This record gives sequence, C-alpha cells and structure tokens, in this order.
Amino acid sequence: MTLNGTRELKGLLFFALLMMMTNAYAATLEKLMMPGPVIEGHAREEDKCTSCHALGSLPDENTRCLKCHERIDKDRRNVQGYHGRSSSARKNECRACHSEHRGRDADIIGFNRQTFNHNQTDFRLRGDHRNQACEACHKPRKAYHEAQHGCHSCHKDDDTHREKLGKRCGTCHNEKRWKLITFNHNKTDYPLKGKHRKAECNTCHINERYKNTPDKCFSCHSVNDRHNGAQGRDCGKCHTPRNWDAGAFDHDRKTDFPLKGGHKEVECEACHLNQKRHKKARSCNDCHSDDDRHNGQFGKRCHTCHNDREWQTIRFRHNVDTKFALDGKHKQLACHDCHSGNLYTQSLKTSCLSCHKSDDVHKGKQGKSCNKCHNPAGWITKLRFDHDLTHFPLNGMHATTTCEECHESAEYKGTSRSCNTCHDDFHKKSLGTKCQRCHTPNHWRIWQFNHDRETDFILDGEHRGLECASCHLEPLKPGSQSRGCLACHADDDSHDGQFGLDCSRCHNTTDFREISLPH
Repeated sequence: MTLNGTRELKGLLFFALLMMMTNAYAATLEKLMMPGPVIEGHAREEDKCTSCHALGSLPDENTRCLKCHERIDKDRRNVQGYHGRSSSARKNECRACHSEHRGRDADIIGFNRQTFNHNQTDFRLRGDHRNQACEACHKPRKAYHEAQHGCHSCHKDDDTHREKLGKRCGTCHNEKRWKLITFNHNKTDYPLKGKHRKAECNTCHINERYKNTPDKCFSCHSVNDRHNGAQGRDCGKCHTPRNWDAGAFDHDRKTDFPLKGGHKEVECEACHLNQKRHKKARSCNDCHSDDDRHNGQFGKRCHTCHNDREWQTIRFRHNVDTKFALDGKHKQLACHDCHSGNLYTQSLKTSCLSCHKSDDVHKGKQGKSCNKCHNPAGWITKLRFDHDLTHFPLNGMHATTTCEECHESAEYKGTSRSCNTCHDDFHKKSLGTKCQRCHTPNHWRIWQFNHDRETDFILDGEHRGLECASCHLEPLKPGSQSRGCLACHADDDSHDGQFGLDCSRCHNTTDFREISLPH
C-alpha cells in the first residue's frame, strides 16, 4: 500500500468515526429537546423520533401516524368510520386533536361522550338508540369501532321469533319503538284491512307460523260466530274487516224495509230476535210499543209526530198547528214541560204568568206582560228593557251593573237617582251630594275636577302628580285647607323655621333641592 493509499484509508476511517459521533450526538440532542414523555402506547417509539417526526424538512406527520394506525388510514381513504365521515378528522393534522408528549398517562384521544356526534360514524343513532348509554352497545375492553352494526348483535335475546325470520330485524321493526312494526303486510297474498291492521301478529300466526296461514274468516272467527253456523261460513256477506258489528248486508236493497235515521245504528238483534232474520216488522208499534209514553191514545202512526232520525225529535209543527209559536228557549222544551195533563187536549193559557208565575221576582208589581222586559231568548240575560228611556240613562260603568245592584227591591220603582244613595262618600258629605262635579260614570277614579281653575292653589311641578290624599288628610271643608308650604312640609324644614314661612323665596315646586337665593 502506498503512502497516499494509507492516508485515504485513515481519512475514511476518521470520517466514519466522525459521522457516528455526530449521529449519537444528534440522538442525544433530540432526547434532550423532547418536550415530555409520550403515552404508554407509544413508549417503545420514544427513542425513535423519526418514527413520528421528519428531521430537516417540513412536517409530514400524518403519513407517519397513519403508517401505524392502518385502520384509521383505511377509514379516511374510504370515507367511512368517524375519521372518514368527519370532515375535520379527515382533513386536519392528527395532532390537531391528539397532542403527544404530555406524559405516560395522558389522555390524547380527548373523547367526550357528551359532545361526540355519533351521526358522523357508520351507525347513525335514530329513535330509541339516542336514549341508550354507550355501554349498551360498546362492550368493555373493546375499541368503539369494533361494535357490530347488525340488530342481532345487541337484540338477540329480544328476538321472540328465535331467528326463524332471519337477522334482518329492520324489515319489520324500527328504532323508534321495538313493537312498532313497519312490515308491509299488503304486499302479501292477504292485505290487511280495517281491524286486521291493528291485530298482533301472533293473533293469526300461532307459534310463529307465517307460511300457509288460513285466510278464511271462519278459520279465525269461528269462536265469534254468534249465529252458531246458521248463516254459513261466508261472513263477508254481512260483515267487513272495518268493524265486526257493522254489517255489510245491504238492508235497503235486499229487503222491503229500508233503514233510515236511527234504524241504521241499531244492532240486528234489536229487531231480529233469536236469529229470526226474516221476521217482518212493519209498523212502529211492532218494535216500539214499550216506548209509547202516550199508552196508545194517539194510535200506532207514530210517524205523525216522530221521525226515524231521533225518537225525541218531534216533527209536530207547533208554530203552524197552534196559536202559540215556540221561540227562543221555548223551542228546547219537552212537550210535558208545558202539557202536564192529557197531551194536546189540555187547554193551556198563553200568558207568561200561566207558566212562569213562580219565577216572577217582581211578585206581580210589574204586571203580567213580562215581554215588556223579557223575551223567550233568555229569561235573565236577554232583557229588552231600555233603561236609557227612563229618567236615569245608564252611562259608563252603570251600563255594566246588574239591576239588583241599584234596585234593592224587585219592584224597581222609587229608586233614588242621587250618587250617594249607592256610592260611599269618601268626603263625608263635606263637598255636597253632586259627585258629578268631579267624578264620571266611566270610572270612580277618573277625575274631571280642575284644581287650577276651581281653586286658588295652582298645581305645578311635583304637586301636579300627587294623590289628593297626600295633601288633604282630613275630609275637605270649604276654606279649611292652608296654602302655606309648611302646612305639608313642616317636617321637611331643615331650617327649623328660622327663614320664615315663605319657602318659595328660595325653593320651587319642581325640585325641593334646587335653591334660588334672593341676592
């Protein structure tokens, strides 16, 4: 080996040694610069900074994270799972949510049950699933993404069909309520109509038998056959699925007795006793003899007064066939309310008092012509008496009072028109009996008294908004109220009277604290 060759070899060895020292120094330097320990799951990579970080270049940490977290990488690429469906988790840097170097026991996942949006996962929470705790679906010591999506994974014990109908529970059930069935039975050979729609599945499908179920009425309803087979097995001739008791038999077309009015609502047995369907009842009395309150005195032609819509509704034309037209409340009365004797033959008077004498609170003092004030529309509330045509027109609040509030006697005559007859005089008659000088009928507290015009004490400043009783402590008497300031403000005089009685030399009524000294 030449001298130059020896020098080159030594140089290479020196350079290699220098590089080893540099790398060792760099690793030690990185360890010293590490902000803190990583979590326990990353501990084995703690001495390998480049497993997560790139040296000497722009950060490309996501690629390094996803190299280990392959499941999350797959979710992001396939837009599935939380990290794939959440736009922020799919696009942002991993460290935006998962910050490392915070200690072995640090929680870098940051999972918050209260704020987590489950709709950004592959299993949206709908219906009753929203009310379940996480542990109901996510088993202990298993990752959240390992939870199965199939109904049977959670509801196997709830499957009353014992897997006879498969594991796709969603075909019939939904998340809102387990017993709320969405199976469309109308797509089968037996569409459900009427009451059949509300029947439970096991009512017809005994022992989970869903195939070859009999579809004839008699196969299910033989125990309900009140005819005991006398009418055959074709129940559909008379009955419908809408209502077992509501027959489909067309009585109007197939018989000579069309059903009208109330007859449409009665049970078949009400007329056809003991299954004798062909018994012919033609006259009203054949069925309604026990209902005849007239005991036959008007014959058997009930339809002269009654109709088949409602037994109580009378078609007798009282307004045409009698001299007493029924108006107002009279229309609502039963016949026997007025005709207490033999109906239609009893001679009744048509005056009000012939029926309402016991209701006359006036005891005859207002005469027998009740219709001067009252009318048939309403005995009490529908008065037609016009009080404004009397000597005392009703204005303001007087128009809302009842008669008894002013007229203590039902005779209504001789009632005083003076205000203090009804109203308590707060002034104890010191201002006379002409209350209308200050008050109005609109409201007792609405004043029309002008203090500035009718007295020699003008109300200005703070005096203008005061209540009368603030100054007039005793019942008013003409000329009895002093106009001096100290009559009301003696207790407010901080000068103890040393500046005299004329406070207005310095003070004003707008604000007692405003001073205008007479210099």
